[in-house]
Amino acid sequence: MQTATFVGSRVDGTVSVVDPVARHLRRTIDLGDGARIQGVDAGFDAVYAVDQAGSRIASVTGSGVASVATVGANPYEAAIGDDRLFVPGRDDGTVTVLDPDPSSQQRHEIGGRPWAVVMLNGDPWVLNRECAVLRALDGGTLVDVPAPAFAGAANPESDTLVVTHYDDDRVSLVAPTESETVWTVETPAEPFDPLLVH
Repeated sequence: MQTATFVGSRVDGTVSVVDPVARHLRRTIDLGDGARIQGVDAGFDAVYAVDQAGSRIASVTGSGVASVATVGANPYEAAIGDDRLFVPGRDDGTVTVLDPDPSSQQRHEIGGRPWAVVMLNGDPWVLNRECAVLRALDGGTLVDVPAPAFAGAANPESDTLVVTHYDDDRVSLVAPTESETVWTVETPAEPFDPLLVH
């Protein structure tokens, strides 16, 4: 695949393919009426666009849509890892797991509002905005946390996750394999995406 920049449009329901060398728009890929492209992610030598309004994920290339798969209601973004895609359905309490070719999928009933999936050493952990637990998607292990989790970042060097509690104005360091919260800190209102810097 040639070097390209893929940009989603929430308003037009399209993915634009930009040539960063020639500095021009190569093409615009239309995902259909009513599409709302929430996120664009890359992995497995493919680009995936999350259609929030259509509850779909599309594999796109520089020349168009390669495949489309239905996912849970109100998806926000895809997490990529362990040779799979993970797409939380925030409004129906599911996480859809897809192979790199989205035609193969498995849906997990989680309950609550699964907001994100964070990969830690190849294991997917589900963050839930309604339930104060982290859930290991593959094993079903539940780890209590101080408040519902909104976003997270993995620290594989210490097998921990930093998670934000958006609605509770806190940030926590969680050790899922130890089933414990290491620390929790109060923050200014509505902490968003955490970033770990080493």
